[in-house]
Amino acid sequence: MGMKKISKRPWILLPIEVKNREFDAKIMLACIGATRGFGVLLGRNNFNFKGTFPKGVYLDKCISPYKAESLKQQVNGLGNQLAILDEEGLVYQSEKLYLENRTSQETVELASLIFTWGDAQRDIINGRYNIPDKLIATGSPRADLWQKSWHALYTEEVKKISEQLGPYILIPANFSPAHHVDPINFSLKKRGIEGAVNSRKKLTFKEDRFLYRQKILNKFFDLIPAIAEQFGDRTILLRPHPNDNMKVWDEIKKKWPKNVKVIHRGGISPWIIASDILVHNSCTSGVEAYAMEKPAIAYTPYTNNHFDQNIPNPLSQQKSSIAEVLELIEENLHKRGLGREDEKTELYNYHITNDRSVLSGDRMLDALEQLDLPECEFSFRNYGIRHRTRVLARKIRRRLGDFTGKHEFSYAYRKQKNPGMSLVEIGNLLRCFRAEMNCWHDVKVAQVGEDLFCFYSS
Repeated sequence: MGMKKISKRPWILLPIEVKNREFDAKIMLACIGATRGFGVLLGRNNFNFKGTFPKGVYLDKCISPYKAESLKQQVNGLGNQLAILDEEGLVYQSEKLYLENRTSQETVELASLIFTWGDAQRDIINGRYNIPDKLIATGSPRADLWQKSWHALYTEEVKKISEQLGPYILIPANFSPAHHVDPINFSLKKRGIEGAVNSRKKLTFKEDRFLYRQKILNKFFDLIPAIAEQFGDRTILLRPHPNDNMKVWDEIKKKWPKNVKVIHRGGISPWIIASDILVHNSCTSGVEAYAMEKPAIAYTPYTNNHFDQNIPNPLSQQKSSIAEVLELIEENLHKRGLGREDEKTELYNYHITNDRSVLSGDRMLDALEQLDLPECEFSFRNYGIRHRTRVLARKIRRRLGDFTGKHEFSYAYRKQKNPGMSLVEIGNLLRCFRAEMNCWHDVKVAQVGEDLFCFYSS
């Protein structure tokens, strides 16, 4: 197989953790980077741990304390610079918990740049660490794609969803950790609780949160069939969270009316666009629905300042009883524009940089261009049958590791979060960008490894 060489240029190393959450926006960011003269390597989370790719800037999804070792490897071990856009930096339970769980002095010091969703996240981080020169309220490419001007990107998918389901009410599940696919490891080791005896306060908080989310989940078990029965002419679509145990939902669904469907496919944006209304509790999709000018209702049978998220419920129309939710659904189906008060717009704009004349990705690239990044060549072999055979063998070994307890997280769970990426689906998305949005015509993409792709422009 012949070698392909990409000429000297600065490089962005761009990992994806949860595909349904990040894929479209990360492709968008990769295209912006390539158009502006960078090479961009996009792959699974921690794909560059061994340092087999050009040095550049590693753009990670968070600066959580539990990521300190992997981030140190990128900066101190491999010589990359570190930039951050926290994928979970928009929605959180409290400022105190956000700072404790998503930041640390060590990880903040490793970062050259910290991009934030908006002024709110920037102010919180700066208030703790006093690092104004590192912080830039760029917004997020995910939020850019929520704007109506980008909805044409999903035209074909929305059409297919509508043909499949007809009119529907969307209920996104957001009950983790109560419904988590890997609850023991997730609740303890992954979240930094190494010794239950020494961390009793933290462990009790996790247990209390579990019980609180379980109480709300149980209330949704009553709400969903009630909605299905009152609105029998519509599909009631429950969309599981990427962390959820899908088998549990499959069993529960058997007890509900036939017009309730459980589907977890692709990113949530086209499903929100195609829906009539969204019903949730403390879910980021409530924020997305507000940006998309879709009506959203937050069912809040219980409230707790320690556990409720900061803005999803306040940006929605809140009701605490099933009867009130059913009445409000009826009102929204017959009257447009409910729940869009000025104070909600102010809240949204404080948390999300919302200058529609400039893409968040361009603001990020403006800052990345100021870093002193080396310019490197990159050579790779065309991705062919020999590569795919090796990948298949690795997947078999990983699956076998589930039965031996070798891995902290099961391969099935990791595959659920990111089932894999293909050159075909990236090409399809690029064609949509070009046809619907008339952009990034000069960007080229090559597959250079398992779930690993190089974006560049000649």
